[in-house]
Amino acid sequence: MNLSVFEWPPRDPRTREWIFIETWTPSLLLVSLYAFTVKVVLPLWMRGRNPFNVVQYIRAYNIFMVVANAWFLVKLGSR
Repeated sequence: MNLSVFEWPPRDPRTREWIFIETWTPSLLLVSLYAFTVKVVLPLWMRGRNPFNVVQYIRAYNIFMVVANAWFLVKLGSR
């Protein structure tokens, strides 16, 4: 039995030309860059700074989400 058949699953031909899909290397590099930025660069950048005050933005977003979901529920119920 040839076990190399199980090494790579069949690929979707529509994604053959997409960037970062050809191999696993670009994805690993992007995830590594993200982790390095979040764990090393941003804590160094924020050292000695006051945290951002985002309470008003979070409240506005939450109110918007409640209104939007209520509207979706009404529209879904009227069908």
